[in-house]
Amino acid sequence: MNERHPLLSHQVGVVRKLSPHFRKITVLTGDSSSEVMPPNVEVLNMHWVLGSPVRNSSRFLAAMLKIFIREKPDVVFSHMTEVQSLLAIPFTSTLNVPHYLWYAHKHKSSALRICRRFVTSIITSTDGSCPYSGKGVIAIGQAIDFDQFFKLPQNKLHRTELVHIGRSDTSKRLDLIIEAFAFAQLHLSGLKLSIIGSPSSADNLEKLEEIKSKYRQLISNGSIIFRDSVTRDEVPELLQNFDLFIHAYNGSLDKSILESVTSGVPVATLNDEFRIEFGTWSGDRTANLGIELLSCLLEDPNALVRKVEHQQEAIKESHSLDIWIKRLTTILAS
Repeated sequence: MNERHPLLSHQVGVVRKLSPHFRKITVLTGDSSSEVMPPNVEVLNMHWVLGSPVRNSSRFLAAMLKIFIREKPDVVFSHMTEVQSLLAIPFTSTLNVPHYLWYAHKHKSSALRICRRFVTSIITSTDGSCPYSGKGVIAIGQAIDFDQFFKLPQNKLHRTELVHIGRSDTSKRLDLIIEAFAFAQLHLSGLKLSIIGSPSSADNLEKLEEIKSKYRQLISNGSIIFRDSVTRDEVPELLQNFDLFIHAYNGSLDKSILESVTSGVPVATLNDEFRIEFGTWSGDRTANLGIELLSCLLEDPNALVRKVEHQQEAIKESHSLDIWIKRLTTILAS
């Protein structure tokens, strides 16, 4: 619940959108920046500290106990917090309170395995964005804020400014992004790549430094620029400075690439969930990132604009924030 958080600030907007649908919403969060919320929303900051499981758990359990005694909640919804969801299970199971967990990630943690047995349902974005499927798993799409991101794609004869925005972690496979960029450079001149984002841990920082060392020549000649992370509020305007978003994370349907398309910026990606739903530039769902990137850069400008517009329509129909809220509230109220 922090609008300045580079990764999780969208949760503030989600709570605001949910507030008209419920008499009272109490939010337990690990981090809060004291944002102004609707009068029926109460935010309780647990000040979750990494590496302090006993302290964190005891604070969370105490807060849950008070909420269940005072509020007697009708439903519990956990957002990408399978550990906290696990801690809430004794309350929801004992008192027979519906308990839903939003989980849009391919990682199958031990906490998620247990949660699956006890929560009412796991809610996710797409069928392939959760390690479980079938009974007890509901796909409702992603939550893209069209009011914040929507821009029509521009017709450009040449697209030279490439970007990747997101955490600079190993899961983002920046090495594959740079390899694809170097491949495209063999065929097209004037290409530049900006990699915007910071690593989330010391291990990821070490891996990032190894990548920078490996590609130091591309960095020194100005072909590749690394920049620190930005807040989510900065992303819509920032995207307008670039011609193409290049992306290599392959797991759940990544929100960042849907936001890029919504902003009118085409995406070249290895993400299977995106390729299945929105297609590829190469016409081959198995194409490597270099071929996919080059195919996008060589696409007829008019055809590219039409395809991005069709992708925007599909996102609005299946992955807009308004649709997501409508589907979620229907489930929580059932």
